[in-house]
Amino acid sequence: AIRSAVGARHAAPRRDRARMTHHDSCDAAATAPEAHARELDRLLREMDDVKEIDFLATMDVFRADDASMSTSAVPRNASMMPDAFYACERTIAMSYACVRAVHAWTRERVAEEREDVDVAACALCVNGDHVTAWNARKRRLVRHGVDDDALRRELAFVSVILSRFPKAPSAWAHRRWTLTRAALDGACDLSSAFDAECCACDRAVVKKRMNYAAWSHRAWALGLLKDDWRAVERELTETETLVKRNVSDHCVMHYRSRVLLYFLNVRGDEIDVRLAHEITMIRELIAKYPGHESLWCYHRFVFYEIVRRTTTRNIDYLPSTSDFIEECCDVEKTALLDPTWAEHAGASQRRFALTFQRFAALVEKNHNARLSR
Repeated sequence: AIRSAVGARHAAPRRDRARMTHHDSCDAAATAPEAHARELDRLLREMDDVKEIDFLATMDVFRADDASMSTSAVPRNASMMPDAFYACERTIAMSYACVRAVHAWTRERVAEEREDVDVAACALCVNGDHVTAWNARKRRLVRHGVDDDALRRELAFVSVILSRFPKAPSAWAHRRWTLTRAALDGACDLSSAFDAECCACDRAVVKKRMNYAAWSHRAWALGLLKDDWRAVERELTETETLVKRNVSDHCVMHYRSRVLLYFLNVRGDEIDVRLAHEITMIRELIAKYPGHESLWCYHRFVFYEIVRRTTTRNIDYLPSTSDFIEECCDVEKTALLDPTWAEHAGASQRRFALTFQRFAALVEKNHNARLSR
């Protein structure tokens, strides 16, 4: 009985110590997400001109480099949490565990206005399409106003987020809102912002092909040119190269259609020459790269513009259009390309050509009915 009592007396402190250790570990785990968020906020504030953020599975590769290479050859990590961040040369890399921690901590605090931590910026670094966080930054800009320095810093921050989330629609929408707000506050002239927006779109497209959000933003930026037809003509030349390089990219085709409409509106004396060039170019691409729906969509657009701007019943392009459709529907010629021609691109080519034939007949019918009224 005495031994058991003594043992119980000695066991109680051990249980208390174990309980205290457990509570300490729980407190450390609870503060770890906040520590990650504070470190990310510190890096964003103190690093000069951050250009890119990215996520990595682990930071072991950097520790291996640090151990095997000289200190002069390896950029030093500016982070005080090397297991979670690697920050150097205007780039911040975050581990996936760190991303989860920051996301968990900012989830319920994203709308808070704090002096010690920019919660919205931290939330956007791990989720670039966080609408609530972008709205928090809008409210801050409205409250403080948008001058030249604020505009530069905000666009730079959006570019950092787009480096990791190049397809985030909310990020592109915030970029448009910031430029419009700056113009209202007299902080910038929108007519001079077109080149910078094109560069931002180019960087996003390099990271993610078929980036509809980026191309839509570039189409919005066309409105900044006003009547600068030379800049629009340069866009036509540049997008022609892109179209020939990415024949399956609907986004490029859609953007080129917007540029073409803009050009036709500001250069009415060159409508016939430009449309003739467009129809010739797109038919050459269709013949060279059969079976791409994006090319046929743009072909329908150009054909409709030709018919819509014709004031007579005799449409010059109808005979050549019929010949082009027949050539694309040549089953025997297509069968020579591959014995299993039904699985060949020629099968899609024939289907697209027949669909366009019905579309052309409907456009011609509506055109004649319009002239009869």
